[in-house]
Amino acid sequence: TGKNGWLLRFSVRDTGVGIAAEDLKHIFTAFSQASKSTTREFGGTGLGLGISKALVERLGGTIQVKSERGKGTEFFFTVRMDVVEMKVKVDAVKKEAAPESEMKLPPKLDILVVEDSATLSRLWAKILTNLGCNVDTAGNGQIALDKCALKKYPLVLMDISMPVMSGDKAVAELRKKGWDGVVIALTANAMELDRLKYIEMGMDAVVTKPFQVETLVAKILECFEKRRVLSGRESG
Repeated sequence: TGKNGWLLRFSVRDTGVGIAAEDLKHIFTAFSQASKSTTREFGGTGLGLGISKALVERLGGTIQVKSERGKGTEFFFTVRMDVVEMKVKVDAVKKEAAPESEMKLPPKLDILVVEDSATLSRLWAKILTNLGCNVDTAGNGQIALDKCALKKYPLVLMDISMPVMSGDKAVAELRKKGWDGVVIALTANAMELDRLKYIEMGMDAVVTKPFQVETLVAKILECFEKRRVLSGRESG
């Protein structure tokens, strides 16, 4: 601490497989992972550390890594933060708060959330449950196939990059088997070619990460409305 504020150091350490010394030099490069087997076994796109480095450097800090094969890895960064005094009246905060979304999902809607990140899976299950939905989760595309064989979900929220079986391959398999529920891809791949690819493989829509809850709810309602309109035309 001092006149220039606080110098904060953040550290994350694990006791995993570790990273080879020759792989450390490109560990912060976008779309890079320690080895090709990492993607196959654990999933991911290799973007996380590159984004972390960019954010830390934008804040004027530095990020580093220490690792030893068979013993684990430590990532740590330092940033200097200014000390700011802020006084906010509670009434003012209430007045500026965004109004609750008027968009409502169908009550007790059965949803399967397919996401390999346990943290994100729990987060979306909690949010959707609070919106009145019944939520099940799956950690990869193969588990999603198994669960969809046992239960007819009106809606599946499908991550793309996952170990064992990716989301796009899982949806292609579901469509081959005649499964006709709504599937929305949740992905960090924001390119138009990626979106068209996922739609062609059987997705109803694509929502790019990160996104707001309202964005997802609006897309879900849009997909159900399209299905209703198409069903009405076919029956007519």
